Amino acid sequence: MLIRKFNSLCSLLISKLLVVLTFVMLVSIFLQVLTRLIRVNFIWTSDLATFSFVWIAFLGAAVAVTTNEHFVVDVFPQKMKTPLFEKTLFLLSLLLQLVTGYIMVRYGITFTESMAIRFTYSLGIKMSYISCVMPISGVLIITGSLEKLFFLSETGGSCEGGRS
Repeated sequence: MLIRKFNSLCSLLISKLLVVLTFVMLVSIFLQVLTRLIRVNFIWTSDLATFSFVWIAFLGAAVAVTTNEHFVVDVFPQKMKTPLFEKTLFLLSLLLQLVTGYIMVRYGITFTESMAIRFTYSLGIKMSYISCVMPISGVLIITGSLEKLFFLSETGGSCEGGRS
């Protein structure tokens, strides 16, 4: 299935990007602490760590949705967990994921466009480079949710989502 191959490739590439971003964030925080100890201040380290964290949060959420590794909260007693109830909850969660992805794409594009005229003080880059992760993550959340929906229709109701 094409959407599964797309999601698998994106998850693999983004997972590698997340490792790099985590390393960049940790190094910039380390530099910030180190330079403060010797009374020299690199103002760009704070912005770099913050922007890396923003990208890590949004892309990590998209990968978690796509690979079914997001957190789940059990609030219903075991007696209520019939197959129909589980399938209904699964469909409801997919609907909420699709709506969230749509909001991230729709309003993320608007927000990114509005940030195109603003620049970071310390790094001198457009703020839109930082905020563009929102619609990118929205698209990934939508494709991950659609893959689960297609898998559900193919299997006739299994709520596993096609991945584990």
